[in-house]
Amino acid sequence: MSIEKINDIEMAHYGIGVNSLATVGVAPCIATVAILGQGEEAEIFIEHRDSTYLPTVFNNDTMEILFGNITKHVSVVSSESKIR
Repeated sequence: MSIEKINDIEMAHYGIGVNSLATVGVAPCIATVAILGQGEEAEIFIEHRDSTYLPTVFNNDTMEILFGNITKHVSVVSSESKIR
């Protein structure tokens, strides 16, 4: 039995993996998780943001920008992503 190391997404970073992905120290931060696909080949996307990278005011406009940026990051790391 082999032991697989789980990739840890550090604060202010984002990444994608298949089967397992993690981030630690989220308590004062926000982590966005997206499951892309189904089954064993599904990709897991995590973006770990601290308050420095969050809007100072939360409203529809700032949230649209925030989620738009996260969507761009998904498309950067996942060539198969259908998110636009």
